[in-house]
Amino acid sequence: MAQLYPENRDKEEFTSEAEFLIYEEFKKNLDKLPSSLKIYHSAVWAKKAYQIKEEKEHQRHPNKEGECDFVLVDQDLGAVFIEVKGGTIKRDEKNTWTTTTRYGKENKLKKSPFEQARLSMHYMLGQVKHDWLKHNANPMHDYFHNHVVFFPETKRKSENTDLGFEADDSNQIAYAEDLQGDKFSGTILTLFRDHSMKADRLGKEGADLFHNLYSKPLKFERDLIAKIHQNEFYLNSENSLTAQQSKSFSQLLSAQKRLWIMGPAGSGKTYLAMERIKEFSEDGLSGWYLCSGELMCAKVERNVQHSIAGLRVGTYQEFQDFIQDSSEEQVDYIIVDEAQDFEEEQWLEMGSYLTEETWFLVFGDSAQSLWRLPEAPSLVDGMPKAFPLKDVLRYGNQIANKSLCVINKPADAFELKGPKHDEVYLHSSANLYEDVIKEFNRLNVFEGIEKSKIATLFLHDNTNKFKELYSKNGRRSCHSGDDILNPKIIDGMYVESVYNFKGLEADCVILVIDSLSNDKKLLEELYVGITRARTYLSIFCNETEVQKLSALLESNFVQYKR
Repeated sequence: MAQLYPENRDKEEFTSEAEFLIYEEFKKNLDKLPSSLKIYHSAVWAKKAYQIKEEKEHQRHPNKEGECDFVLVDQDLGAVFIEVKGGTIKRDEKNTWTTTTRYGKENKLKKSPFEQARLSMHYMLGQVKHDWLKHNANPMHDYFHNHVVFFPETKRKSENTDLGFEADDSNQIAYAEDLQGDKFSGTILTLFRDHSMKADRLGKEGADLFHNLYSKPLKFERDLIAKIHQNEFYLNSENSLTAQQSKSFSQLLSAQKRLWIMGPAGSGKTYLAMERIKEFSEDGLSGWYLCSGELMCAKVERNVQHSIAGLRVGTYQEFQDFIQDSSEEQVDYIIVDEAQDFEEEQWLEMGSYLTEETWFLVFGDSAQSLWRLPEAPSLVDGMPKAFPLKDVLRYGNQIANKSLCVINKPADAFELKGPKHDEVYLHSSANLYEDVIKEFNRLNVFEGIEKSKIATLFLHDNTNKFKELYSKNGRRSCHSGDDILNPKIIDGMYVESVYNFKGLEADCVILVIDSLSNDKKLLEELYVGITRARTYLSIFCNETEVQKLSALLESNFVQYKR
């Protein structure tokens, strides 16, 4: 059975009744035609730059684009290009072609239908030969090809069928009686009648070149800005939390005032904390949000503190100062975020401050190998076992997979449910800082990403070294930003160490690694750095370290459930 592309089209899609009639005849006769035959309807062509240049050199300026109604391609028989003309066709002695509709309206054709078919054949054959030379040293072999005109609404007149030099009546033209019923398949095969006169077959490679011109599957990638917007829409629609997580969390809170939540980066821990703070405020309660990172505290202050009554935000040191200054004042709740960064004495001190009526909620990363004291929250009396969050939601799945390479967890520990549109790249660089600047400029200028959506993070705290290098001789402007969340601005870049950026995230992250150590801190900083990116992660490493880093990111690699 022959193949028709596209295989199904409605009558409403056709602008020509005659084309629709031929298309339907092809559909009816597919099982009567060779299985190697492929039929392409409405094959559009456009001149390539090299073809336009060649024609200018020869002072020829035909159309720059066109369409062939049907192209037939068979790896054994060759290629046939068909122009279909409806109505009753006539050509006068001045070689003017006209067609008359069934309602008697006469239309003058701009050019001979045979010229149209010939022109389509010329450019399509030229493109196939051009594509052949991309993969073959020798020119494409000679194979059978033919251009044909179908007149499905014009009957043959035996006394006047000779078209002279215009066409060979025997295999370059078909009339209404040739294109109906049982005669149709025979007429199609007649078009290839002279293929045996050619020495070579078109062959599979040649047939594939035609197929790629007309019906090659294409997958267009979204540009980076579109991916960022798509991911933002996904995250907003998902509310950063699955229904199951929300239900489980509410059930836990209704049963106890001590709660320990553990989950990987991107699992919605901070979101849960913020939602609970809002509920506390609605109930008229006051309390503390504690986090070790100053930047994270500043972000929370900016986003929620001024809109939520009774909320204090700060580091543990600020909370400690509060206890000392207000020894008799009690708060209704304490929420600890990024719990893995707190020390043993801090847990003990918080435990001694709590009363039976104090809500105490702890949120930490479940990558236990990165914890200073994995079981530290249990030092507080009345703390239950940790409740795990398994769904990774906040960043793309490629980024999530790379971050999970540094966590020793079983394959069913997490489920990746984040956005699908993310990108991850690893770059080897001999001029690390120069290439980082180029990448930032590429994202900002070429990709059109706002500077505020790009974070350049250093695995080790080498931001001062970077700053000094690009401040020399006034080559780069370096200053402290007015915004507390942007303390270091270098040439418009937001620059920070991975450690200081804990708890925060950016749509695009440039992660800079100038050296690799073999200690536990390396895994911690890698994990944190990778998980700061929501949509785009570009890792830069010295060329002497790239193989080691690549192996590290693939070690312990598990295809986590999606």
